[in-house]
Amino acid sequence: MSEVQAEAEAAADGAQIARCLRRRRQRFTRRFDDSLSRDAQGLYAFWLQSRCLYVGMSNNLRRRIYQHRMQEHNEQLERYFLAYWSDIEASAVPLPAASRDELRE
Repeated sequence: MSEVQAEAEAAADGAQIARCLRRRRQRFTRRFDDSLSRDAQGLYAFWLQSRCLYVGMSNNLRRRIYQHRMQEHNEQLERYFLAYWSDIEASAVPLPAASRDELRE
């Protein structure tokens, strides 16, 4: 189990997961996509400086983040990408299915 997964599993509530997402921000580059395992599921976020632009949940983080990179499905987020591409950061927290189900409630 990776350090990120252990930290996410230990999170008791959404506030702890939000802090984990904030701490794990990094430049939104191809390297970020490649750092995610192919079958990882969990939460992801996009940031502009210290402002969180978008938070999402996916069964396949790598594929979903790629869809955002290709600017599919979200017109408002696409506008930020076009205007501030070099300043966008991303973060992801892989979560086990049980944790994701609890967050939905």
